[in-house]
Amino acid sequence: MTIQTFTSYLESLSKTASRNEMTVVLAKLLSKSSSDEVDKVCYLLLGRLTPKFEGIEFQMATKSMIKVIALAYGSNVDEVTKIFKQKGDLGVVVAQLQPKADRPLADVGKRAHQGEPLQITTVYDKLLKIALEEGSGSVERKIFGFSELLKSLDPLSAKYMVRIPVGALRLGFSDMTLLDALSWMAMGDKSLRKLLENAYNVSADIGLIAKAFKEKAGKGIVHLKATPGIPIRPQQAERLGTAEEMIEKLGTSVAEWKLDGFRVQVHIISSKLKIKS
Repeated sequence: MTIQTFTSYLESLSKTASRNEMTVVLAKLLSKSSSDEVDKVCYLLLGRLTPKFEGIEFQMATKSMIKVIALAYGSNVDEVTKIFKQKGDLGVVVAQLQPKADRPLADVGKRAHQGEPLQITTVYDKLLKIALEEGSGSVERKIFGFSELLKSLDPLSAKYMVRIPVGALRLGFSDMTLLDALSWMAMGDKSLRKLLENAYNVSADIGLIAKAFKEKAGKGIVHLKATPGIPIRPQQAERLGTAEEMIEKLGTSVAEWKLDGFRVQVHIISSKLKIKS
């Protein structure tokens, strides 16, 4: 799948208010994604590069992205900042500046604009490489690397890619909607949602679920087991109005004060790990 195809679906999603319509659009996108692409598609749809529990972030603020845009399109930081303050959306800033950019296309850009559009996997790999930059000079390398990527993208793709690092994709759906979309992709309805959600509860990696489902449908997820390193989703309590309602529902019970704290999972990766008491 090309990055242009992917971002054309993002554009459709951004103009869709109905959750059911979103599900249908997402199902079409997921059906077009190969098994090698679908996990990456899911992460990017949620404005991420990996599952949240892996903790990989761009660490790029709006000011850094303004520098990226200025460098990519031969503008200056003050001009980009001024437009951003007027528009309030980096994607709109890119859409305004890119057609005016007086610059030679980078080699990869030439290929992208001469009938060899970039594949979504290629763009994903570039984004991941940028996010993983660390150490001395990493900020500068991220800015330069992202500016080179922008030069290679068509206007619509650039519009959406600049929103991801600053957490501004905001398409209006969650991983639960993606589970509905996977069901819709296979069945034309949400009948497999429970099966998919059960798998996701045990293995909270939407990309992994999508990939397994894409490859083997229900057989790919029905036997998924808890895996060290991938969180099990915690069960959320059902709220009741009063303590009396709780006792009525529970029957004879024992209660204690609830203290604030953290919910923790311990995953033991190696069976040889020795735990000292």
